[in-house]
Parts: sequence; structure tokens; C-alpha cells
Amino acid sequence: MSEGPIDDAPTGDPTRGVDAGRPAASVLNALGLLCPLPVIRTQEAVQQLAAGSVLEVVASDPGARHDVRAWCRVHGHDFQHDRPCEDPVCGTDQLHFHLRLRVSD
Repeated sequence: MSEGPIDDAPTGDPTRGVDAGRPAASVLNALGLLCPLPVIRTQEAVQQLAAGSVLEVVASDPGARHDVRAWCRVHGHDFQHDRPCEDPVCGTDQLHFHLRLRVSD
């Protein structure tokens, strides 16, 4: 994954944006960022997306699992799930997490 706010997620690539359910409209690369940056970058990415879009956040900070979930609750977005991952194809060989949310209307 490239460094930057959001990447377009190709449909059909199982490592980027496709997980059980609807494909993500965008993937946010938050690898290597520590609190509060994953949440700040999530907020910036959501502002670029249409209501109903799905955003996948890939973060290495374990605190992002709680922080992004809480941010979604406060701002009315639908936090769909998070899952741990150790697949280096995602951009790191360390444990990281895929978090998915749907932008509220």
C-alpha cells in the first residue's frame, strides 16, 4: 500500500478492500501511525467519501481498534468490524488490523 490518505480499492483483490460483504470504496493506510493519527486520518478520509461508502483502515497501532470504533460511535458512522492480520502483502510483516466502517448519511 502506498503512503497517503486513501487509496482506491480494487474490487477482487482479497488483500485490499474486499472482505465479507461490500467492497470498500477506499483504503486508508495508517500503518506506522500512533494515536491519535489513525483517527485523524480516518476523519480526513471520511470527509472525502460519499454517504454509504465503505472505508477500510489498515493500522498497526492496536489502540486504533478501540479509537476508530469510538470515533464512529460519536460521529454516527457504522463501524462494521475489525480483524487482526499478519499478511505482509498489506505493507508490513508485523501484526496489523483491518477496520471497516460505513460513512453515515
